[in-house]
Amino acid sequence: MADKPYPDLTHLLHSNTTVPMIEAEPEASLNNLLGLLPPMVVVLEAGATDDEVAQEPTPDMAAAAIASMSLAQKRALLERVLRSPQFHQSLASLTMALRDGGLPNVAAALGVPLENGGRRPGGMPLGGGTAVETFVKGIKKSVRESARE
Repeated sequence: MADKPYPDLTHLLHSNTTVPMIEAEPEASLNNLLGLLPPMVVVLEAGATDDEVAQEPTPDMAAAAIASMSLAQKRALLERVLRSPQFHQSLASLTMALRDGGLPNVAAALGVPLENGGRRPGGMPLGGGTAVETFVKGIKKSVRESARE
């Protein structure tokens, strides 16, 4: 079966697209996004001391750090994350996992609803561009459903 052409996640979530979105988001949305980052990143950005980061920060410490940050600091941190090589490497790795048959497991781990569980009739996982497209459609569906709630 021929592969369906579909862009990689690195192309769909390029910083030329994502950074302007961050600049327009309300503070509540920024706080939600910051809550998805590793607590250490947020705590360090908020100016934690060496003693405070000697051990792994807790989610409560991260929440307090987010609350202490100005709106400009929040936008700046998210912009740095979206422009970072690590973010783009992670998107490339996720794309490869989806393309190589990992769609059902990735979607299940992230709670992304997929038609037929991300599998072809007969049980084989979707792969290639079809898998990436199915994943993106599942994300869109999830966002729409949570917006209705």
